Formats: sequence, structure tokens, C-alpha cells
Amino acid sequence: AAALVTYRGITTDGPARATVMKFAGSQVRRYAVVSLGILAVVALLVAFFPWNWLRGPIASMASSHLQRSVAIGHLDVDWGLPTRITLDDVTIGNAEWSKTQPMATFPRIVFNFRIPSLLRLTPDLALLTRPDVLLERNAAGEANWRFDDAAGRTGAAFGAIDVDSGRVRYRDALLPASVDATLQTDAASSRPLKFAGRGTLRGDPFQIEGTSEGIAELRRVNAPYRLAIRARAGATSMTFDGTAVPASLENAEGTLHLKGPDLSRLYPIVPSPLPWTPPYDLTGNLRHANDQWIFRGITGTV
Repeated sequence: AAALVTYRGITTDGPARATVMKFAGSQVRRYAVVSLGILAVVALLVAFFPWNWLRGPIASMASSHLQRSVAIGHLDVDWGLPTRITLDDVTIGNAEWSKTQPMATFPRIVFNFRIPSLLRLTPDLALLTRPDVLLERNAAGEANWRFDDAAGRTGAAFGAIDVDSGRVRYRDALLPASVDATLQTDAASSRPLKFAGRGTLRGDPFQIEGTSEGIAELRRVNAPYRLAIRARAGATSMTFDGTAVPASLENAEGTLHLKGPDLSRLYPIVPSPLPWTPPYDLTGNLRHANDQWIFRGITGTV
């Protein structure tokens, strides 16, 4: 006896069932072919799309977000695992009150994306090659690294930011201070950013070097930023290991070690006159709060 098959309420025998299954199988194949065709077209469009054309719209969006002029010289996309997006000759304009333009130049920026981060449009790694950044604070206390309120709230989402042969110039009319420093990322370190520079503080020359958290952490401008600094001015040396708030550099707290021939020579580096003393070697806990520098738990010799 032939097997009976019910299809859409109609009872049929075996050969009819085979016809129905054959029809359903041909539909699946057609859908698969159409889907593969669409994917192939999309893949070709992605592979041969003139991505450099997007550099203008992307620069316009960034300019609107930062309220600064942004320009991109060239854009390239290399699809793979990971996918790399390369931007060449990027510039960011300075604040309107500054006499120096631009604020930053980036000969090359490379963004690395894995598949999940590509879907979120948040790169796992941004590599900055030979960046040159000018950080300024004018006599009124305005800082050029503080952008508009909207940009400050949302921020840019990144994983890590590495620097290769970076340069930072710091000019502060309020202190006053002027420093030229180099930056280099050491991914194997717990404080991956290394810096070294020289300049003047209140007219006195000094040298500085140290390590800190990565560049990505600086986007939290109101959060404590961990760093270790070693500075020398003549025979006077200083080391500091603690935190500072990027939006207000005086907002610092940590262990301070001072060594030199005479405490009075710390002025004007320390903005308060100190008495003449013999050589000293002092360590304590430094904190800035309510417009006061507080130095407690002092040990050492004078």
C-alpha cells in the first residue's frame, strides 16, 4: 500500500510527496543562489568602493563634533582580520583665542578593528605615528584641550591608543611654563606612555621625564590620571608618584621626594618663599585642595 502524505490539508500518495519535496528543495536553492549573489555584489562594492571619497564627510562630521576645523588628506581601508583604516595628514584646528594653528597634526593614524568592534565602530587600537600636539592654557585659565560641552560628554570610544615618535608642546601663561616633550608607547609596561622633555617653569630651566597611563585615559579630563615624574632644575631634583586631573593640573595627589642644596632655591618652582637651609632630602605626601598645597608625613633630613 502506498504511504499517504498530508500536504496543506490534502492527502496524497508517495509520488506526490516526492514532487512537493523537490519543489521545496528548488526554492531553497534559488534563495541560496540569490543570497550568495547579493553577498558577492556587496563584497565587490566594499572591496572597490572609493573610500578616500569619504574623507571630506568624515572631516566635516569631526569638525562639527569638536567645534574645530578638521582636515584629512587621505583615507584608505584594508579589509581583513583585523580590518585597518588609515588616515594620512590629519590636522585639528586650535582654539579661537590661540595665536598658533593648528592644535595638532597627525601624519598617519591607523585604526585596527576586529569584527565585533567594527560593528560597534569602536577601534580596538589606534596607532598615532609622529603626532605633533600643542597644549595651551591662556592667562584666563582657558585650555585648548577642552572642547565643546557635547564633545566632552560623549567622548570618543577607543580601546588603546599607541604613540610612535610623538611630540607635545605645552605652553601655560598662567604658571607660566613652556615645555617641549617626546612621547613613546611601551605596550609591555603597566604605565605604557613614556615621556621626556625640557623647558622653563616661571623662568627657570628644567628637565623632566616619566611614565603615565595611556593616551586613551586622558579623554576622562576630570578623572585622576596616574603618572610618575622625575624632574631636575640645576642641583635640585624632584620625583612625584601619584595622580593629576587633566582638566586642572594643580589637582594632584601623591608621594613627593625633594632633594637639593637649599630649600630657598625651590622658589619660584614652589610658589611660596622658603627659608635658606643646608642641603635637604625630604619625602612626604603632597595634595592640592581648596587652593592650598598640603605636604604631610614628611621624613628626611635638612
